[in-house]
Amino acid sequence: MRPPGVSSSTHITLVAVLAGLLTASVDKSATAQEFRTPADQRYPQIGSLGTILPGGRVLQPSGVQIETGPGAFGISTGPNGTICTANTGPERFGITLIDQLKSSWTVRHVWARTPNSTFAEAADPDWKGVSGGVVFNTERTVWLSEGSSGKVRLLDTKTGSHEKIVDLNQNEWKNSITGDLAFDPDRRILYVVDQSNSRVAVVDARKGQLVASVSTGRPLHSIALSPDRNTVYVTSSGGALGVVDVRAPAQPAFQKWIGDEGFPAADSALLAVGDRVYISNAREDSITIVSATERKILSEMPLRIHSLETHRGIRPGGIAYDPLTKWLLVTEAGINAVGVIDTADPPNGTLIGHIPVGWEPQRVAIAADRVYVTNFLGRGTGPNLRRPLLEMGEAPMLHRGSVSTFVIPSVAELAKLTQTVYAANGFTAPPPDTRIPPLPEAIRHVVLIEKGNASFDEILGDIREAANPQNRRVQALPQLARFGMRGLADGHRRRFSVKDVAITPNQHAIARRWAFSDNFHITREGTGPGDLWAHLKTRGVDYKRFEEPDESLTDQLRADHFIAELGKAKPLPPLLYMRLPNGVPHTGPDRESFPYQASYIADNDLAVGRILQHLSQTPEWRNMVVFVTENTSEVGLDHIDSHRTVLLAAGPWVRQNYVTHTNSDSAGLLKTILNLLHVPPLNLSVATAMPLNDIFKAEADDQPFQAIPADPRLFNP
Repeated sequence: MRPPGVSSSTHITLVAVLAGLLTASVDKSATAQEFRTPADQRYPQIGSLGTILPGGRVLQPSGVQIETGPGAFGISTGPNGTICTANTGPERFGITLIDQLKSSWTVRHVWARTPNSTFAEAADPDWKGVSGGVVFNTERTVWLSEGSSGKVRLLDTKTGSHEKIVDLNQNEWKNSITGDLAFDPDRRILYVVDQSNSRVAVVDARKGQLVASVSTGRPLHSIALSPDRNTVYVTSSGGALGVVDVRAPAQPAFQKWIGDEGFPAADSALLAVGDRVYISNAREDSITIVSATERKILSEMPLRIHSLETHRGIRPGGIAYDPLTKWLLVTEAGINAVGVIDTADPPNGTLIGHIPVGWEPQRVAIAADRVYVTNFLGRGTGPNLRRPLLEMGEAPMLHRGSVSTFVIPSVAELAKLTQTVYAANGFTAPPPDTRIPPLPEAIRHVVLIEKGNASFDEILGDIREAANPQNRRVQALPQLARFGMRGLADGHRRRFSVKDVAITPNQHAIARRWAFSDNFHITREGTGPGDLWAHLKTRGVDYKRFEEPDESLTDQLRADHFIAELGKAKPLPPLLYMRLPNGVPHTGPDRESFPYQASYIADNDLAVGRILQHLSQTPEWRNMVVFVTENTSEVGLDHIDSHRTVLLAAGPWVRQNYVTHTNSDSAGLLKTILNLLHVPPLNLSVATAMPLNDIFKAEADDQPFQAIPADPRLFNP
C-alpha cells in the first residue's frame, strides 16, 4: 500500500528506479563513461517516497524530512532540544525552529523582510538578510549572522522579537560581512567571523557589545571553539588552519597558521574534538586531521567512491561527532548524503558508509542519539509558478530547504543505506544499454552556445510532437510559451502590445530540423565551469571562448564579433564557447530600439540563427555539432520543473526533428562534449551523469542552415 498523498505513478517510478539498482554489484572494470544516473527517461517529480531530481539522480532520504525556509544552511541545537536552522534564501531569509513532541514535530519560522515585498510585514525593517552562522544563546534566544549588513542579531525564538543587535562596523572596521559563529556558553562570549576584514570579532553576549577584534591577515571561512574554550580555530578561504588564543577573550591573540603549503581547506568546515581538529576539504574530497597540542597536520583522509576513486565531487562540508560510536559525520553535498567515518579505526579513521539525506546537505548536528542535517535545496522545487505570485504581490518560495533527522544507524543498517546512496547517484554501474548508441567518430568540433535564462516552456512549450518513431510526444504546455511562435510582446500599458508574434523562429527551426530535449535541466552542482578550461588545457585540448562582459552590447553585436573572429581562427579549435546573455529579464541597459522584453529574446534568437548559419557554411561543418542551451532557467515558468530549460543540438550527425526524453542536465551535456573530444570526465558528477548519445545518427546530412529574420514589430512598434 502506498503512503497517502503519493500518486500511483510516483510510487511505481521511484521503486522502479531504485529496486533493480540496489541489488546490482559494482563492476570494478567499469569505466567512468559507463556510469549514469538512474532516472533514465523519467521526468523530475516530488513524492512522499522520494524525489526524482533534475539530471536523473534520486532522493530517498533517511528518517523524517522537515521543511524549512529556502536555503537551509547553518544549524544549532538548543539546551532544551530545539533545533534552529539559518535559511539563507534566495526568496526569503530567516530561521526555522523545530521541536519534537513525542511522535510529531512542530515547526515555526521567523522571517526577515522579504526583498521587494509590497505587503506589510512584522519583521524588523532593518533585518533583510541571513548568512550561515547561527548558535543558541539561551533556551529561547539565538544569535544569527546577517552577512553583508555586518551585524549579528539576537532573536527570541518564542516571540520573534529582536533582543540585541551588534554592528561590527565600528572604529576602524568598515564594510563587515558576518559569517560563521562560535559560542562560549560559560563566559557568554560570541565569536564572529568577519569575512571581508579577515578578523575574528569578540562579542559580549550579555551586554550585546563588541569588545575586541583580532586580525588574521587572511580571508576567513569557518570557525570552531576548542573543547576547553581557550582556543578559537578558523579556516582560511585560501587554505590553512588559524589558531587564536582566547584565554582572555577581551584580549584575543592570533598565534599561527597551520599548513601554509598545499593545505586544501578552501570551502571548508571544522570541528574540534579532544586533541583533534577535523577540517573538511570540499574541493579535494578529504578530511584533514590536525593535532591540537602539537599544532601540526597528522594526516589527510581521502573520501572516495568505489570504482570512481579518481574523481572529485563528494564535496564534504559540516562535521559532527558522536562520542558513543566514535563516528564522525560529515555532510556530502555532491552526493546528497552524510559520510560516516569511524575514528576508532587506527590510525586516524576510516570511511565506513553513507546515509542518504536531502538535496545538497550543508551542516550536521547531533543531539543525544538523533542526527539533524540541513539540506540547502530540500526536496527540490517542482514546477515554477513564481511569476504569477509575484504579479499578485505575494512573496513566493519556489525553493524550500529541509532538515533530515534520523537515529544513528547500526553498522548493518549503514551498509543498506550506503547501497541506497550508491544507487541513487548512479555509482553502481548498470548493465550496458543498447539504446545508447556510440558517438559519431566523425565529430571533431564542438560548439557550445550558452544563452540568457529562459525555461523550456517559455521558448519551446508550443512544440507538442516530434518525429520520434517510438515516443513523439513532447512534455510541453503551449499556454506558457510566451516567447514561442505565437508569443506576446507585452507593452504593459505603456505602448501597444503585439500578439501572435514569432519571437524565437530560429530556435524553433533548429528544433524542427534537428534535435532538442524536453527533459534537460540546469542545476547548481556538477559542472565546475571554472575548472573546465584548466581541465582541457592540461590534456592538450585547444579551445576558444567568446565572452564579452560589456552590457551595452546587443547579442547581434556579439554575433558579429564571433563571426569576424572565427574567420581568424585557423585551424578551428576542437571546442568553441559562445555566451549570448540577453534573456529574461533582459541583461544590460534599456534601449529605445528594444521596446519590449520580448525584443531582447528576439535579439538573442536571431544571434543564435546567424551564428549557426555561419558555422554551417564553414569547411568544418561536416565534422561539427552545435549545442544551444541556457545559463539558468529559474526566472521563467515551467510545468515540469523550475530547472528545466532549452537544449538544442544541430549538425550533420544529429537526428532530424527528434526529441530526447533522457533526464539529463548540464553535467550530462558536459559529459557528452568531453566524450566527443575524447577527454576524461571533469569530476564525479560528470563521470556519472546521463549522456545525450541518443540525439546522434549514423549518417551525415551537411545541408547549411539559413537564419530567419526577426519580426520588425518587436523593435519598431
